[in-house]
Amino acid sequence: MPLLFQYFCSPGCQIVGRISKISEPYTEKDEPMAITRKGATHLELPHLVLHDRTDDYAISLANRIRTLLDADPASRLSLMIDYTDSKSCVHLKFRPPTSGKLLQADVVRVNRYIAQALAEHIVMEEEKHLVKAFITEGLKKLPSANLEMIHDFCIELLNGEGESAELGKKEGVAYSSSFRRQQKLADAVETYLQENRRLHVEGFMRFRLNDYMNDLREVVEYAFEEYRMEQQYQEFIALLKYFVYIQETKIQAVHLIHKGGHEFTILDEQLKPIHTGTTETSITLEMIEKDMNFEDMIVSTLITVSPENIYIHTREPELTIIKTIMQIYEDRTTLCSYCRQCQPFLGKPDKQDQFYP
Repeated sequence: MPLLFQYFCSPGCQIVGRISKISEPYTEKDEPMAITRKGATHLELPHLVLHDRTDDYAISLANRIRTLLDADPASRLSLMIDYTDSKSCVHLKFRPPTSGKLLQADVVRVNRYIAQALAEHIVMEEEKHLVKAFITEGLKKLPSANLEMIHDFCIELLNGEGESAELGKKEGVAYSSSFRRQQKLADAVETYLQENRRLHVEGFMRFRLNDYMNDLREVVEYAFEEYRMEQQYQEFIALLKYFVYIQETKIQAVHLIHKGGHEFTILDEQLKPIHTGTTETSITLEMIEKDMNFEDMIVSTLITVSPENIYIHTREPELTIIKTIMQIYEDRTTLCSYCRQCQPFLGKPDKQDQFYP
């Protein structure tokens, strides 16, 4: 049987206990939500309906609204929030005390705070579940571990965190921050509340937030494409490792000088340029240079000359090509940010020589 609780939206509010039992099904007549004054417009406060939600969910949303109200010194309302807990749904009803006077400005303020609280709740609590549902729906054949990887990638993109977000910016996929998404959602909720007193949260999310849902789907699609490219990249790395494994060492060492950007120079032990114009070199390059860019050609050249050790001289050790070379050659690489050998090429930074103390 449904139970009615009272929750007071004021500083230090708490659930004060069970105050009554409702034996009849909920109807509009049970909803004393409007105040009519002589000569005044009929004003009503909104009513939120949460289907298949727990009490904790309703309380969490109510707390978000209360926090916003309490933080506003201009707010003169002490709103009481009743929620009716039933098997199928939870009702959040907002109404002033019986002695209160409800003004249009009060309704606007409450609508705004409900909109902000619901938008924050959707982004902070619902979004990760929505993303997971879209991933599961669209990528059913992938192993669960891969789905989890794509999910984490999506969350990084949405929150503007980590390498995933940086990659998205470089690729021109500029997803808004959590705050901006909250603002767009809040605007949609507030606009709806200006015309409607009752808001079914699940129905609103399903039918009124198409742009938001499409944005999430776009993130999932982009994340899957990046995942697919990462798989291809790992296959490419495996191919390069294979060439390194089957080839015998031809020279003791090479120095890879990274002058910045896409400018590289490969030198031998005597710091002289290495030329790879032999027939054997051409055959090797032809085998692995399909669909390769300039940076990949650097890797293929290293594979061709087959050094025992590679000294990488760079001021940008986080560059993708540098990481790739170190991933392929592993302990055969030495990273140098400054030494006497690279000084003529890269200049002299304010650091101690790494190779010659």
